[in-house]
Amino acid sequence: MKRIYIIPIFIFAVLFSSCGKDENIVFDTPFISVEPINSSSAGPISTDQEFVGEYMLYMNAQAQSQSVIVKYEIIAGDGLVEGLDYQILTEGETQSFLPGIYDLAIRIKWLRTCVRDEDNNIISDTLNDTKNTTLTIRLLSNSAGFALGYPGPDQKYKEIVIEKKKAK
Repeated sequence: MKRIYIIPIFIFAVLFSSCGKDENIVFDTPFISVEPINSSSAGPISTDQEFVGEYMLYMNAQAQSQSVIVKYEIIAGDGLVEGLDYQILTEGETQSFLPGIYDLAIRIKWLRTCVRDEDNNIISDTLNDTKNTTLTIRLLSNSAGFALGYPGPDQKYKEIVIEKKKAK
């Protein structure tokens, strides 16, 4: 009879001891990352598409009393031409996180370069896919000395690479 009570009590103890609703996970290394806001912005971008992609700068840190200035660069591969394949809508190569602001957008308009006829056949596509058709957004520095990319040896999201491909 004692065995019947011991098994449910053991199961109950195991199940509920692992619940920790009051546990706080602390990331004590402040960092800034750059990430696509959604999967369509992440790429690959088809030459049939025309839309504004948003790439977010995120600051993961305690509240700041002063602005944090982030410097970044946008590097286009030799197969992309600004004004023909894409247009950078966000001016400059710096963004400022004002106190209380933790995310900022870099906006890039991806331009359609594929022309189709009335039967949906491709007539022309100016993208030269034998060259590098990637666009890289890379974080360079920040005024607060925060880590760039996620903490750790991989520095994930210190940069993102978006590829443009020919339509099929």
